[in-house]
Amino acid sequence: YAGFTLTSRHTSTGTPVFTTAFICFFTAALILLPVVALSGGFDGLQSLGISQWLMVAYIGVVPTCLGYVSFFSGMKTTPATLSSIIVTLEPLFVAMLAWVILGEELGVIGIAGALILTAAVIVASRSSAGSRPDTA
Repeated sequence: YAGFTLTSRHTSTGTPVFTTAFICFFTAALILLPVVALSGGFDGLQSLGISQWLMVAYIGVVPTCLGYVSFFSGMKTTPATLSSIIVTLEPLFVAMLAWVILGEELGVIGIAGALILTAAVIVASRSSAGSRPDTA
């Protein structure tokens, strides 16, 4: 993920969004390919049926490709401070969606983490709003 982040930062200036996403994922795949090969990660591929391959294709195209293209598009038009605050909220929204849609239960630590994260985002957004120069 660190390589993905560094690649996206290096290629995002003036590069089309889809190209940036492609370069980042291709770089990540090249980095992880030897690890997967050495750990036996390819062993079960021949046993996958058409429905499993369709699920893999769906996950690769819809949430991954479209999600990251949308993410990079937003990053190009959003100030850095605001985008970092929004990205910080991702784990909170994932936990909330898992709770609402999948019926997952949050324990005391999960609820405490959600409250701490929410408070931190509020404090960070207020402090960044106070440090912006007046544009009026």
